Amino acid sequence: MRLLTVPRRFVIIAAGEAPSGVAARRLAAEIADGAMVVSCDRPIPGASFVVGDGDGLSEQEKTALGERLVVVREQDTNDLCKAYRFILSEFGRDGSGIAITILGATGLREDHAIGNVFHLAEFETDSVHVEMVTNSGVFTVVRERGSFAAARGDALSVFAPFPDTRARSDGLEWPLDGVELYPPWKGTLNRACAEEVWIETTRPLVVYRPHPPSGTPEGIFSRVELMLGEDAMRGLARARVAVFGLGGVGSWCAEALARTGVGYLMLVDSDDVEASNVNRQLMATTATVGRAKTEALAERLRAINPSIALELRNEPYCAETAQSFGIESYDYVIDAIDSLENKALLIRHALSIPSVTLFSSMGAALKLDPLQVRKSWFTKVEGDGLARALRQKFRKTGGIPKRRFMCVWSPERGENRGASVDPKSATDTWGVRKARINGAVAHTTGAFGLALAGLVISDIAQPGRQ
Repeated sequence: MRLLTVPRRFVIIAAGEAPSGVAARRLAAEIADGAMVVSCDRPIPGASFVVGDGDGLSEQEKTALGERLVVVREQDTNDLCKAYRFILSEFGRDGSGIAITILGATGLREDHAIGNVFHLAEFETDSVHVEMVTNSGVFTVVRERGSFAAARGDALSVFAPFPDTRARSDGLEWPLDGVELYPPWKGTLNRACAEEVWIETTRPLVVYRPHPPSGTPEGIFSRVELMLGEDAMRGLARARVAVFGLGGVGSWCAEALARTGVGYLMLVDSDDVEASNVNRQLMATTATVGRAKTEALAERLRAINPSIALELRNEPYCAETAQSFGIESYDYVIDAIDSLENKALLIRHALSIPSVTLFSSMGAALKLDPLQVRKSWFTKVEGDGLARALRQKFRKTGGIPKRRFMCVWSPERGENRGASVDPKSATDTWGVRKARINGAVAHTTGAFGLALAGLVISDIAQPGRQ
């Protein structure tokens, strides 16, 4: 893969899983800032390269990755070191400065973190700045002198990877002056006593600082935990759910998932909020008209749970973009798309991945009675126009999918009682012009969305599932 522009910022995903929590938010920020993502031995959404020995990949994954897979067979080091060496060999030859942020699944497993902490001191050079972000805090390197902004009482630990390491400090409750810092634990469990901490050292040190509190009020999920229990809450926090379509169904689904403690959501919709959305779409108000639906909904979800990790994709899911969403890394895919072509494509794609559970919404327009909303396997849906059109589409493109998937639908058959809307006057939806515009009401589209969220939550909360 030849790049026209060589990036100066890189992210290494070190634990073989997509990050969650703080690490996931940091990943999203780095990507937005133009960083290149390199994943260790697993395909992760947004990764430009996957580096490692390839043992953790299936043959299908290897084929799909193509030239983005960099196989390094040497067993003298771990995948993190292989990814680091790859970045330097491919992008650091000119000697100009680069920055590398190392992330992990739940912020790096403890056994990875302990071993990799000591690699940081080797990775940091005059031209390479490295830090490791976990869900609990940040590890940075001080080579000769470093300073950190702090608040009085902030925890701080210093690790010395090398013998004969001595340091001086200012702003620490227990100064490092004259202390032999090796073995590594001798510099741990310190605290800041000033608004700035500085350290001078004879050999490289690794400094650990916990993240400040997230701002998420304690107890916001207490009633969920009371009902579902601790194991289910851990499962919800780990769950990765992709919601495709943020209209009258998908927006309500996404909010219900966020309010119940799901830790990671990908929100996918290419449209902006329009005045005609206000009657039924959760984030649509007169104040949000003109904003991207993904951004308006994300703002609302972060106000509910500041710790939620969100990936925003303001683009359509279609044949040209399908592989870029990395849905193989998600536990659940919610199909709330109303474009027939793209809906059929997403359903086939999700069902082709054994690890992904798909829940799909059938037509929610022209439904007035929320008490008729129900769930069933796709093959059991009756009297729904969208399901009928989907079956016809599937039969023309390879047949009905063999793998079953659960749908939310209603047998109610309504009709438009008002003046018809000319489809030519409506904005394209996901790049596809609708043949007909139908009416819809919030109490029914919302019921569809809440039912979809309920399918996800019920599946996670099954006893023994966690």
